[in-house]
Amino acid sequence: MKKSIFFLAFFIFLTALILLSNGSQAFATGEAEIKKSAGRLNISVDPRIELLSVVRLLSGVSEKGHAAYDTVYKKAALDHFKKFKKHPAVELYKKMTTSGFSYDAPPSAMLHLSWPDLKVKIPFTDYLITRARGVENLNKMAELFADFAKKSDFEAFYKSNADFYGSLLDGAIKAIGKNDFAAQLESYFGPGPNSYNIILAPILRRQGGYGPSVKSPDGRLDVYNIMGPIGADEKNYDFGGTENYRSLVWHEFGHSFVNPLTEMNSAEVNLYKKLFDPIAKQMAEQAYPEWQTSVNEHIIRAVCARLSAINLGESELYE
Repeated sequence: MKKSIFFLAFFIFLTALILLSNGSQAFATGEAEIKKSAGRLNISVDPRIELLSVVRLLSGVSEKGHAAYDTVYKKAALDHFKKFKKHPAVELYKKMTTSGFSYDAPPSAMLHLSWPDLKVKIPFTDYLITRARGVENLNKMAELFADFAKKSDFEAFYKSNADFYGSLLDGAIKAIGKNDFAAQLESYFGPGPNSYNIILAPILRRQGGYGPSVKSPDGRLDVYNIMGPIGADEKNYDFGGTENYRSLVWHEFGHSFVNPLTEMNSAEVNLYKKLFDPIAKQMAEQAYPEWQTSVNEHIIRAVCARLSAINLGESELYE
């Protein structure tokens, strides 16, 4: 009997040890510690994106119309990190942003880094290197962000807000419900990527999102929808209801299907580059400064219209 009790106690101890080590490993490999799932959608508040958001907040730089909402969480971030406003990471971010490394480029670059050491685990794409004006700037950014995170004890700040992040994820899961937005995309385009990931970013930007994708060395493609809130009061963020999640999932994840096709056929796409001239100013104001980017956006919007007609009814096209 005593032997059975001993083995039972040992088994419980061993199981707990494994669970604890798995938990810390999940945080160490770059996966968000605060995450949940809704069907095939992985939903998280990613520490890498929150770190970027904090540096951006301290820099005072924000894209047109995308300054973070004034909330208790924003104030907590400013209070915690105010001593690091002059850190080299903040200064470099400010310099890079004013040189064209803005909008989707910074959060896309962060997804190429590991957590918590912020080493380059997946090589930066040519697109990101061009936006940053050289891979040296990206490597320097990773190095300085790692130093900022360590010296400011960012990990402690992130973990102290676990309950708040969890409440954001609960809201997302409730809004998505039983809808399988990934299946709707794949029924239109065909087989999809390795994973679909929604990252809620309360202080990165306002309404809308970015749709980066990251290809691992073995060829697997993970796609992301980095979402900003559509509104907020002092204590609460609003990431929208079912319709907002549907439209952003279709749009941002749609890029993972559309962008590779236009890139593969870039020679043919560029035959019509002169069509960009009449709309160049309007497109640049919406953060689409290049012909191919503009083509992608037009195709995505057309696809989203078709998805609405197929899944919600033709009448939705005229709403």
